[in-house]
Amino acid sequence: MKAILKILFTTCLLLSNGLSLQASHNRAGEITYEWVNGSTYKATVVTYTKNSSPADRCDLEISWGDGDTDTIVRANGPINTGACGGSIGAGELISPDIRMNIYIGIHTYPGPGIYTISMLDPNRNEGVINMDDSFNTPFFVETTLLIGSSSSGLDTNSSPILLIPPIDNACTGKLFVHNPGAYDPNGDSLSYQIVDCMQSNGEVISGFNTPTNISINPITGDLVWDTPPPLIDPSESTEDEYNVCFEIIEWRNGIIIGRVLRDMQITVADCFNDPPEIIAIDTCILASTILIDTIIATDPNGDNLTLTANGGPFVLSNSPALFTPLNSSSPAKGAFVWETNCDHIRTQPYNVTFKAEDNNPEVSLVGLKTILISIVGPAPQNPVTIAFGNTIQLTWDQSTCSNATGYNIYRRSGSY
Repeated sequence: MKAILKILFTTCLLLSNGLSLQASHNRAGEITYEWVNGSTYKATVVTYTKNSSPADRCDLEISWGDGDTDTIVRANGPINTGACGGSIGAGELISPDIRMNIYIGIHTYPGPGIYTISMLDPNRNEGVINMDDSFNTPFFVETTLLIGSSSSGLDTNSSPILLIPPIDNACTGKLFVHNPGAYDPNGDSLSYQIVDCMQSNGEVISGFNTPTNISINPITGDLVWDTPPPLIDPSESTEDEYNVCFEIIEWRNGIIIGRVLRDMQITVADCFNDPPEIIAIDTCILASTILIDTIIATDPNGDNLTLTANGGPFVLSNSPALFTPLNSSSPAKGAFVWETNCDHIRTQPYNVTFKAEDNNPEVSLVGLKTILISIVGPAPQNPVTIAFGNTIQLTWDQSTCSNATGYNIYRRSGSY
């Protein structure tokens, strides 16, 4: 009898451990990559998991797209804490029930080609509304890497960086806006499109549907939900969770050179709170001038606001932009200052996303405003024309910005 009880106890323990390993936990995530040297790239997998779940991934398996796979360990958070031990990080809590996990791997490819880097994890968190049985649905993200020739410049390309986490709150019946804060370190053009969320082998999740009235601005990346529906069953739950997926598409010379899939989660609750509103506008300035702007945010409910800013100008190594909140009461203000120089000139504008988060006790909501900032080279100085028969020779002083590679020149019709 004791032997039978021991066997039963051991079996239950194994089953319990198995359930812990497979427990519901994945909320959101994406994969990005960075060129290192030659054909070697560093991939970064970021996942956002349910902290209250017993499951915790000390490492993940990554597929490099060339037939090779690797096990990569978590790199962020405190070391030697929790179950991982060793030199493996424990991840970082960004809210009471959301853990951000960063896994980093380095891989050398055999040569030029198109490679799909992917990661598959057994389970999403339980109860996601817009798919069938999310508890038993695998979590899958991927990114496309194109390695080209040196003549095309595609032998050293890095993917866009996503600076704003893919976890957000929304209220039923209230406008919701999210932006990934994407920045391309190579200055390539980015566009955005809604796609289906995926599971094993990149297949569309069973029963998945993108919620009605969700759209994404193809230029700025603003994802807008107008508006989240009522709760499915308020007697069972005070909030509903939805997952939405979109691609950040990278372009160069009119050709797609990469794609990053972001899988994000939106938690919807019944609330009377209204999101903050931000006043900011697009701008264009000459390189080597200082851009100074006051960003204003107001809250319809009079809540205090926390103002922050994300975008390419803040992560530059050369003269990055600065944003300083000036006060928290509505209307809240912040000072945006960017001392630009010639190195900041590029064809594509910089995206900057300003974020205002209220401190409403019911549920904290966010207002976003994404603006485009164009940095252009100075105009030619001291132009001189000399007529030679039916031709004109045009000269000007050498530009102070040597990386300004071209000018638009116009000829007036008629006199003035």
